[in-house]
Order: sequence, then C-alpha cells, then structure tokens
Amino acid sequence: MVTQQRLDLFEWPMLWYEVFVSHYQLTLKSKDDDSDEWPSVLKACHKRCAERTLRVLERNGSIFIKLGQHLSSMNYLLPEEWTTTFIPLQDKCPVSSYESIANMFLEDTGLPIEDHFAEFEKAPIGAASLAQVHLAKMKDSGEEVAVKVQHPALMEWVPLDLFLTRFTFSTLKTFFPEYDLEWLSNEMEASLPQELDFALEGRNALRTREHFSNIPSSPLVVPDVKWGLKRILVMENIGGHRPDDLGFLDSNGISRDEVSAALARIFNEMIFGDTPLHCDPHGGNIAIRKNASSRAHNFDIILYDHGLYRDIPKQLRRDYAKLWLAVIDADEKNMRRYAYQVAGIDDKQFPLFASAITGRDYTAVTNSVVSTRSDEEKEVISGAMAEGMLQQLVQLLGQVPRIILLILKTNDLTRSLDENLHTREGPVRNFMILGRYCSRTVFEEQIENIRLTDGFLSPRKTTLASIVTRRLNSIHSTESPGCASTPIAAFIPMDGYHLSRAQLSAMPDPTTAHSRRGAAFTFDATSFLTLVQSLRKPLAPESITLYAPSFDHSVKDPVADDIPIHPTARVVIFEGNYLSLGKGEWKEAAALMDELWFVEVGFEVARRRLVERHVKAGIARDAEEAGRRADENDLVNGREIVDGRMEVDEVVVSWEDERFRPEVQGVGS
Repeated sequence: MVTQQRLDLFEWPMLWYEVFVSHYQLTLKSKDDDSDEWPSVLKACHKRCAERTLRVLERNGSIFIKLGQHLSSMNYLLPEEWTTTFIPLQDKCPVSSYESIANMFLEDTGLPIEDHFAEFEKAPIGAASLAQVHLAKMKDSGEEVAVKVQHPALMEWVPLDLFLTRFTFSTLKTFFPEYDLEWLSNEMEASLPQELDFALEGRNALRTREHFSNIPSSPLVVPDVKWGLKRILVMENIGGHRPDDLGFLDSNGISRDEVSAALARIFNEMIFGDTPLHCDPHGGNIAIRKNASSRAHNFDIILYDHGLYRDIPKQLRRDYAKLWLAVIDADEKNMRRYAYQVAGIDDKQFPLFASAITGRDYTAVTNSVVSTRSDEEKEVISGAMAEGMLQQLVQLLGQVPRIILLILKTNDLTRSLDENLHTREGPVRNFMILGRYCSRTVFEEQIENIRLTDGFLSPRKTTLASIVTRRLNSIHSTESPGCASTPIAAFIPMDGYHLSRAQLSAMPDPTTAHSRRGAAFTFDATSFLTLVQSLRKPLAPESITLYAPSFDHSVKDPVADDIPIHPTARVVIFEGNYLSLGKGEWKEAAALMDELWFVEVGFEVARRRLVERHVKAGIARDAEEAGRRADENDLVNGREIVDGRMEVDEVVVSWEDERFRPEVQGVGS
C-alpha cells in the first residue's frame, strides 16, 4: 500500500513543471495591474500550487514532510497561502503500527518490549516525519518515560527517497536551470543520517542540557536521556503545550513577550555561545509548561528532537555577529563586508541575502530593521516572490556554505515562532537581545586579541576595564568610520557610587562609616541598581543618554551625572568590588548582567599593593599606617567580597609584570 501511494521518478519533475510553469507563468501572463481582481487572482494561484504540493508531500511522507515543515516557517518570504497550507505538516505525520515497533525492538535490542518496560502505550502521543513517541514506564523504577522510535519503514524508503530527491532536482535543473535545487538534496543527504541516529541525538541532548544547566536564568528544559540506540531513544517524559497555543499562555498568565524573549536568548546562545546549534526548532519540537516555582519565569521551555545539530566555527560566529551588528546599525558598508566573509556574498547578491537573513524588504534593512513589518511590506515581498525573487533565492542558496543554510533555516523557524506569538513589543526586544549576544561575541574576540597582540592583560580591574573599553571603541571607529563619533562601549567605574562624606557623617555611627569607607554599606547600591535596570530596557527611537556618577579624588566625593552612556553603546563595562556580591541589591544588579568577571588577587599581594597605593595617594602617612588601614578596612572588605561572591563567568588571575603598571600603560589606577 505504501508503494502505491508514492510518486514515480517522473512525477516529481512534472509537479515542479505544473507549479512553476502551468500555474505561475500562465497566471503572470494574465496580470493586469489596473484590475482590482489581480490580487485575488494571484492569491488563488498561490493557494492552488500550495495545496497541490501539500498533497504530494503528504503522499510521500518522511523526508518530504520535513521539507514541507521548513517551508511552513518561511512566512517572511513565501506567500501566506503557502506557509499556512503547510502548517499541518508540523503535527500530522504518518503513524507506524505497534506491531512494527514491537518487531523493531526485538530486532534492535534482542528483547521484547515487555522486558524493557512495565507498561508501554500502544498508541503514540505524537508522530513526526521520522519517528513517533510512546509513553511507557520503566520496569525497574516505574518512572514514566517517553520512548522515541524511528518509523521502521524508513530503513527501506530513505535510500530511495534520497535518490528520488537527487534525481528530481537534477532533472529540474536540466529543464529549468534557473531552479537549481541540487544544494537542497546535498544538504538532505548530509543531514538525514545524523537525524536517523538516535544515539547521536541522545548525546546532543545531554550536551545541550549540560550547557544550559550553567545558565540558571534560562527556562530551557531538555529531557534527560535514559538510554539510546540507533533507532530507539528513551527519555524523561516532560510534556507541555505548543508555543503558539495562545489560549494556554494567556489563561495561565504566561507573558507572550517573555516567552518570545526567552526563545530569542536560547537560540542566540546556541548560535553565539560555546554549544551546538539545534537546527530544527519548529513549533512541534518546542513546548511550554507552567512553572510557578521558578524565580526568573513562570514557565519552562521544553526542547525536543536533538537530531539535527551543528557546531558553528568560532570565526564564523564572530563574523556573523559583526554582520548582525551592522544590520542593527543600518551600516550597509559593513553589512556587505561581513556578508562576504560569512557566506561569500557579492554586492549584486547582497540585497536578496539581506532580505533572506532578516525576513525584511531590503529598504527596511537599510533603514531600520528593528521596526515592525507592515502589511504593505509583506505584500511587496509576496509579490516579488511571484515575479522572480524565488528563482534568485534558489540560486543564491545554492552558493552559500551548508552551515549558513542551517543557520538561515534556524532563523526562519525562530522568526516564525516569534510571529505566531503575536507579542505586544514586536521585534524590537528580540533585536536588542540579538544585539547583546553579538556585542558579547565581538567583545570576547577583542579580549582574545588583546592577549595575542599586547601579550598581557592588566591585573587591576580599572585598568582591565578601561583598556577593553578603549580597544572596542578604537576598533569600532576604524571599522565603521562613519560612526566614529558614537562610541560602541562605555566604561563605568563604581567609585561614583560611594556615599558622600556628608552622607557618611549622617549615619548612626559616622566614625565607623568614615573609617570603613569602601565597605559595601558605604556605597549607594540602590542608585546603582536603578541605572542597571534602566540600561536593560529595550532601546527605542526616543531613548535618551543615561548618566552615571564619577568620583573626584581631589575632594574625595562623587560627582553626579558625570559619565554619559549614549544609546549607541552596545557594551557597558562596569568595574567595582561588589558587582558579584551575592546579597541585596548587588545580587539583583548582578542578575541583570550578561557577563560577570572576577579579578582574583591573593591577599598578600593585595595587601602589598594597598600599602603602596595608600602612601602614594596620601591616604596614609607611612607604610605602617597604610598597613593598619589595609588590615582593618580593605582586607575586611576583601574577605566579604570573596566569601560572598556569586558564580561568575570568568576569573582573571592577577600576576605581576612591570608592564602592567598604569603609568606604563597610560591609564589611571
């Protein structure tokens, strides 16, 4: 029966001929721009072609359903009639019989299902293009698990499907050279063996689970893997609702905007962080569940199907980050520069590539990609697809590296997820999240370059922070000369948040307050937290310059609103002793930071430096007095800092070198 349902070798090329020639070309020949009926005629053509293609994809199943799933997410580029018609493919997939699953268990494990599980539900709770999932209970522990099993017939059909796809696209290229889709069959041949190896999928899942376990603020949940073979994967059973189940979200008080932002952080972390990228995040592979006990969110995001993963090379991540920063800044010169470095895109191809990665019309890309897509813009893109843009896109995608294809696919899918959430804030917030990840990636590269070119990093927190800030701004002004007057990085030392001497004198014990100046309680933590909270708000056209206080050592008091933080800043670097202190408002502020770094100095080294500094600055008359001050105040504060320190992202170990001295480097100590 399966054989009778499938198309023969020559029906696939005929399908493409029917869609692209019989329907589209004939429809376009009848185009009448002056007719009010033309938009309806074009929409009807889109719908006919989409429904015809859907029937063929459903009829052939397996890898063809996966192709349709991807097409359903391309609502930024394909007409709505195509993407909405293919949505059922995300959930409505063929189901294998229980008998075939039982036979596969016996064949692959040597034991019947009953020897593995105390209970095994015969009807699957979900089916996908390559596999289906059954609920079961472990025989030894009674734990409820989800058992993912491959469709047994795939072993028979996948080689033929791959050959059919390759033959179809080769034939299509012969008759219609402008529609060269051989790159798609090549990618499917490379990806499918990985997706069909469930043991590999289990390892991918565990790797992702471990990486995100180190990001406590992330709501991502990856089901634990119990055991896995090539065609069978047994996992912890965690269920939820589709991310586009808006009724569930709204009825449970789950913010659509927060879900959107969390998804953006998760997949930006995968693209720009040191973890592999999940390349198939469509709506059927993601679920949302309520979590009232979580501090950061009232929901969890569950990620399934870890078969299609890719590790993105470090330099590609960095160039891709620079490309997106240029897009966000509407810096066309650097957009073109990094599009070439990322994907070999030349100036002629660039407008289409820019639209492909952003999902926007090119005029929006060169003005403000952060703005919300209008209905008019969607119509412009939809019309362009019918009038030749699809042909150009097919040719372009055939030239870019495979890893870029998968990144673009992930972009398509996550953009589709976001649009289906119908958030209040629109794309602005997610672009700001993207900008932060890109800025972090560029920042990390510059830190590495400082190590390589200068041969050293300053051990003093102020010097380290100021050097990094100056270097980032210097590189930014060199690479973006038109933006040289707008610094990309801002440096905020904590000295400005000292309480003034008058405020210390007004404390219940002014003597102790003055003698312990520099302790956590002698800083204005409330004002500092307020500034950090302001910086975390999404940027908008009406965003204004924020200001932080500085410290005047000549009068030994802070100066209000003395350090500007312009809206152009993409990286803000704070330095200070209490930025990773795990209590009170310091802890709240630390939770809002993208990165926490700690400069580690031994207490003996710190005491020697403090004595030298206090004498030089005139704080103490001699080394003896400076030593007492260090022992009774500074090192007491240091013990509080070390003992109360939160988990940090980086520890920079201080070591001695004459070249590190501030006066040698030309910066303040």
